[in-house]
Amino acid sequence: MDLPPGYPPPPPAPPSPPPPPSEPPPAEAPAYKYYGQPAAPPARQSSRQLWTILTAVAVVALLLVVGAAYGIAGYATAGSKLTTANRALDTASSHRAAFDKAPSTFQIDRSDAKAFQSDAAAWVQSWTTQSTTIASDDAALTAAGGKLRDQQWLTVIRKGSLDSASGRIDHAHKAMDAAKTIAIDRQAEGKFLVAYANFLNDIETFITKQQGGDPLGALAAASQLPADADKAVSLTADPQFPSELGAYMRSVATVAKDLVDYLNAVTKGDTATAKSLQAKTNDDINAGKLIDISRVPTKIDEFYQPYIDAYHKELALAAGG
Repeated sequence: MDLPPGYPPPPPAPPSPPPPPSEPPPAEAPAYKYYGQPAAPPARQSSRQLWTILTAVAVVALLLVVGAAYGIAGYATAGSKLTTANRALDTASSHRAAFDKAPSTFQIDRSDAKAFQSDAAAWVQSWTTQSTTIASDDAALTAAGGKLRDQQWLTVIRKGSLDSASGRIDHAHKAMDAAKTIAIDRQAEGKFLVAYANFLNDIETFITKQQGGDPLGALAAASQLPADADKAVSLTADPQFPSELGAYMRSVATVAKDLVDYLNAVTKGDTATAKSLQAKTNDDINAGKLIDISRVPTKIDEFYQPYIDAYHKELALAAGG
């Protein structure tokens, strides 16, 4: 419709209304929380705690491995040391029988000089062998005992067993000390027997030559008497021999010299000197008869007995008895 002139125009049409807002997405339901449930830690803190735990576990595992290795090594090392110690102890103990059976009966009233010489030489050889065996056993015990005290930081796991073995070795050493004394003195005893057996052999040879009509041979045999007698006298100073044995042998040496001097006087035709020496020889023989040597073997046995007892006692303790 046309409006009359001069009439104002109509107002503009109002703007279109805005479109309705989009419908928001439905909200997620909050997580259900039970009573007392702790709040979840932040993700970064949880990661740190995990690594801490894993590190601790690794350290503990390493300690367990190291500890196990230490225990195994210590046990094995101690076992090896104990085996060595027991072997040394067993070896020393195993030699007791031979030691006890070695010759020990002192006897000088022998009628067969040749057999006496052979027995005396065997006596010396037997106790020389014993000395060698004892020294070897003692050295093995020393080596084994030293090893028991090595690496104590490692073998503490078996300290009780190691200490026990060490104590047994100490007892074995005491047994060896007693055995050494016996063996050394028995060797000296054997050397005396050899010298005395040689002296008796000189007498036997002299008698044989004299009775066989060989005066020069008899004189040659008699000339050996003083040297062999003096040798025997020099060996009676050892502590296992009682004083009466020394006195007896000095008397025998005197008679041996008298006899040689008498034979030389006879050979030279010096009747007066020969007669005087014959009287002196008889006097010296009678003086020698007054010396009682019947208890010499018993006194020698008494000398050795404390050492024998100590040897047996300490060896028994070394064996754990």
